[in-house]
Amino acid sequence: MRKEQGISFLGFIMLAVLVAAAALVGFKVTPVYVEYFSIKKMLSTTVMEAKDLQPSEIRRVFERKLATEYIESVNSTDLDIGKESGQLVISVSYIKKIPLVSNVSLYFEFDASARR
Repeated sequence: MRKEQGISFLGFIMLAVLVAAAALVGFKVTPVYVEYFSIKKMLSTTVMEAKDLQPSEIRRVFERKLATEYIESVNSTDLDIGKESGQLVISVSYIKKIPLVSNVSLYFEFDASARR
């Protein structure tokens, strides 16, 4: 007599719940990281495109780039502009809180910078 093999109905339901939870977290987290990498890229191009090293010029260039992207987490007033070792450094730090389910949220802290 052969023994039956495979997953039971209860096992299948538990597996489906785990896959659905992982997919939910993935769908919530992916846009946050896409936005972070967009901000990093915008900082790098802003550093290279800013002709004048005045903070107002740098903020204006960054603001123009923000207008073309869909970024809500930062704006040009959040930029920290300074010099380190004779290099221009632009950085931004921000926090993103993503509601997951009911009173459970994901909390992200991001630091992005670029130098020239």
